[in-house]
Amino acid sequence: MRVRWLRAAMQEARDARIYYDAQRAGLGARFSREVAATVRRVCELPLTWPEVDPPVRRALVNRFPYLLHYAVEGDTILILGVYHGKRRPISWRGRLK
Repeated sequence: MRVRWLRAAMQEARDARIYYDAQRAGLGARFSREVAATVRRVCELPLTWPEVDPPVRRALVNRFPYLLHYAVEGDTILILGVYHGKRRPISWRGRLK
């Protein structure tokens, strides 16, 4: 499967990495690795994670309180957002065309 990131989702992941790097050296890189591992798991079994609002699904990022919203579009995984699970969720409806 191919992966396509929306610009806003990529920026959310970058912002979280910057935040974690400010907390402790190397933590941002660890966060990025876990997000990448989550994307790989989604690519392997894209229909495994629950639909939160069809066709949008949500996968948990291991070791961090973050969620990844995505949609399956044919042979492509569209990453809609990366957000902290304890905060107000993103509005992916405006991002999904």
